[in-house]
This record gives sequence, structure tokens and C-alpha cells, in this order.
Amino acid sequence: MYLNGIILQSVASIKGQRTIYGIYHLLKGKKSIQTIHDSRIYQVEGFYGIAPTLNKADFEREIRKLESQELIIARNKGSEFFFLTHSGMQWIHQHDIPYTYYKGLTYSGVVDLFMERLMLLIQTYTNSKKSNLSFIPIVDNEETLNWVKMQYRRTKTNGIEILPILYEELYFILSQLKGHEAEMFVDRLTGYHTYGMSTHQLAEKYNMVEADVKVLMVGIIHFIMSNIEKSPEKFQLLRVLLQGVTRRNFITNSAKVTNDLLKKGYSIEKVAKVRRLKVNTIQDHIVEIALYNVDFPVEAYVDPETESEIIAAIRKTNSYKLRDIKEALDNQISYFQIRLVLSRNDVAIK
Repeated sequence: MYLNGIILQSVASIKGQRTIYGIYHLLKGKKSIQTIHDSRIYQVEGFYGIAPTLNKADFEREIRKLESQELIIARNKGSEFFFLTHSGMQWIHQHDIPYTYYKGLTYSGVVDLFMERLMLLIQTYTNSKKSNLSFIPIVDNEETLNWVKMQYRRTKTNGIEILPILYEELYFILSQLKGHEAEMFVDRLTGYHTYGMSTHQLAEKYNMVEADVKVLMVGIIHFIMSNIEKSPEKFQLLRVLLQGVTRRNFITNSAKVTNDLLKKGYSIEKVAKVRRLKVNTIQDHIVEIALYNVDFPVEAYVDPETESEIIAAIRKTNSYKLRDIKEALDNQISYFQIRLVLSRNDVAIK
């Protein structure tokens, strides 16, 4: 149900302007400018990378199932472009999928590390409370093991009682979830003489398919992490779990070099000359940089009047396709400028 809901919501947002494989790459978290750009302009960035283990055959099976249920419809027979049907829209309204939990573009690549730290921390302190220090760690990641050991020594030295604090902070966040969501998350945790359930065991207990368990669990973890980051002052202990967690760096090394030169005041043409690259390549880098740096000076390449014209063209064509937008504009406005505006503006289309 959860995976289906996210696929349906993605189809609804993309409105047949990308193939279903664009959605597949989105859910897998493909590290490409096209996928990241699409996630932004179609406002589905929350779903980025939330199903990294989803294989293509299973995804295609889900698409065929949704099509057979008449929840989505292909543009024409054999097409890879799909639209949401009226029944599909009703399905979305009738099923309580927590779409707002997902912050994929923000947390993609760091969910596992956060959970490893949390799970091992709980296992360590619950066993320590019972004077059992010979337990087998549920995590074998050396980095995480060393991190938890360091935290354990620090709190022991300072005489800090961890478990009551951890309980209160987790309870505060989990109490905001639906009952079964909070229970499922707790069932995943390992304590003293109790072992967290596997995905398969959770699926059996909650009468769900494993793919849905995985997707829902990712959403719950995103919800927890975003709550910690929104109000770190409320989470004396949990906020420590996010310290030193490196977010995925989407900008390529080549774009970083270009960015360094731009910061020195180099023009696009000069950067291209110095780096012995085509101007188009440098423009690609600039679009890439603009996607991830909200402070990037887009106005240096697109004046306000041109930006307004591009936004008007997007609304007129009701499309995010570059060709459609370009055809509705003056020839002097470049694809590069259109792409920059798309990287910056949340211009809704019908």
C-alpha cells in the first residue's frame, strides 16, 4: 500500500512529463542531475532515494498492477508515460499514506548511519544497565562501534543517566506518529535480551508486504530526524546522533572546480578557457551548483525581466519540458537560462 501510494503520488505530480523510469530512478536515489532536477521541479524531492533496494522487475510489476487496477493509464498503448486516473486520485484520498514524513533529498544516504547509532546506543545502555557487557553488537560497522564506545565512555565519565533521557526524547517524537507506526519502530529496536524484528518479521506481524515495511520505516526515520533538526534544543541526546553525519554531496568534483573559479569572479567563457572545456559544460556545472546552493546568484545570469518571461512561459505551456518552454519564448533566451530559472522557482503547473 505504501509503495503504491508513493508511486501514485509521483505519477500525479509528474503529470506524464517523465517516463515511469524517471520515478524508478527517483525512488532508487539515482545520483544524476536529471533525477535531482526533476525531483525539485515536480516537487517530489521527499521521495528521493527512499527505496534504494527496489529492483526494476519489482517496480515494473507494481506499475502493471496499478495499470490493471485502472489507477494509472498510459498515454497510449505501450507508452512509458503514465497519468493518474480519477480512480487513482480517489485511491490517494482514501488511503492514509504519510507523504509529509519523507525528506529523501535531505536525508538520502544518512538514514542507515543514524539508525545504526541509535540501535547500538540503545542496545549498549540497556545491557549496561543490567551489568551485561558481553553482548554481541547488532551493528558490525567499525565506525559506528567506535562512535558508540566514545559516547558511552563520555557519559560514564560525566555520570549522565542516559536511558531516562533517551526514553523521554523518543517518546516525545513517537507519540506524534500513528499507533502502529510507533509500535513498528520500537519493534525494530534491540535491548537487553530482546532482539529487534527483521523486515520479514515486521511484515508478518503487521500484515504488510516487505516493500511497504521498508518504505514506511524510512518515512518514520525521516520524521524523527527532521524533528530533531527542527528543535535541537528539545533533544539533548538524540541531536548527538546527527553530529558528524555527512550529507550526501551531489555536486560533482568538476562542478566544484568550476564553482571555485566563479567565486574568484571568472566569467563562463574564462572558466571554459582555463579548464579547456566547452561553454555548454560550464553552463551544466552552473545549473548543477544552483540546484544545491540556495544562495547561488542566479541573477548574475538571468535578469529579472527574463526570469519573469520564463515563468510566464512555464505557466502558458503548463509544462516543465525545456523544448515546450523555449518555443514559447524569444529566441534570445537560452536553454541555460530556462534551466537556471527551473532550478530556482516552484512554478506550479496544472
